[in-house]
Amino acid sequence: SDVYAHGATSGMVDNSKGKLDGEWIESAKQLDKKLIEKEGKWRECKKNNTPVIIVLHSCHIGETPYDFEGNEEIQKSFAQKVSESPEFKNAIIIAPDNINWVHPRLGEIGPASQTGESGKWQVFYRGKNLGYLSKKDIPNLSGVNEIPMDKLKKQVEQNKRLQKK
Repeated sequence: SDVYAHGATSGMVDNSKGKLDGEWIESAKQLDKKLIEKEGKWRECKKNNTPVIIVLHSCHIGETPYDFEGNEEIQKSFAQKVSESPEFKNAIIIAPDNINWVHPRLGEIGPASQTGESGKWQVFYRGKNLGYLSKKDIPNLSGVNEIPMDKLKKQVEQNKRLQKK
């Protein structure tokens, strides 16, 4: 399932009515409730207890906030908190760790800082950060019901090796 909303490290705005003044979603219970209301695929997966991938297309939602020196984790990202909740125990949550840029004509560009530094799509499962995916990996996962864990792990490991170089 794909979820599009404005966001921050601590939550997201329900923009389903096309207004920026929607409800602020800051807990897994609230997100679960919204998805049950609006996403047939989510309702089906919850009912049948089947795995699902949820891509949160929302700025900073997968970013881990650190202290001013950049050393100590202050709190978990919203996406990580959602992934460790009982409501999302069968879901892989994928979320950007920076601004998620969307161009009116080009569509979604993906996560990057305002200075152009590339961001990443962080992957969370049951409260753990499994690593990250690149923008090119995301369209292949959107709307997938069964979690391709082998493929996902392989891509995450490949990205970790590339990052070390």
